[in-house]
Amino acid sequence: MPPVVSRRTMLAAAAALAGAGALRAVPAAADVTASGPLLTYSQDFESGMDSWTPASDHNERDYRITRTDAGPVFSGKFSLEYFLNGANDDGTIWVERRFTGLPGSLPVAVTTSFHLYSDVQSRVNTWPVVAYAGPGRPRIEQDFTIVGQTNRVAGWAQYKSLGMTRTDGVGGLWVAFGIGATWEVSRTYYLDLVEVSVASTIGTS
Repeated sequence: MPPVVSRRTMLAAAAALAGAGALRAVPAAADVTASGPLLTYSQDFESGMDSWTPASDHNERDYRITRTDAGPVFSGKFSLEYFLNGANDDGTIWVERRFTGLPGSLPVAVTTSFHLYSDVQSRVNTWPVVAYAGPGRPRIEQDFTIVGQTNRVAGWAQYKSLGMTRTDGVGGLWVAFGIGATWEVSRTYYLDLVEVSVASTIGTS
């Protein structure tokens, strides 16, 4: 008998193909020229959260995101532990941070990468891994772009997003990354070493 796949899993797979959120995926054929990095940032949470704040879309049954030295780590001795109770067959959780000091209302290319630890590899009942970059704080599941699925490998895997957006009127930019529930179980994942690069966009075709 084939494995049972929830409706939300199928919706998540469709969203992965279509893309979503303020951070718009760059087509393979696009010619994007950047004027050089406006911002480069790397954080592996060794000295604290560095203004990354846990948040959710409030559709989950329960969640928590904590900095811990008791789980797997990709870099250093600390990582972020994401616990999500997916009993509602719903819910997206993430950490978010606002970067400042950029030119206001500027088109930018944002590259975000991070690492996620899955305890087992699986092709079914995986959960979406999501990222966001935009001028406003993300609030709902649809704000995010699906950049992959959990349980791609057993162990650490890198997830990466490249997209275009704008800074806000005073040179601010929100970046977020997390996971969503598409199966009625509770799961814990570990995320570590986030890197963000922002460059101004000269032109596209």
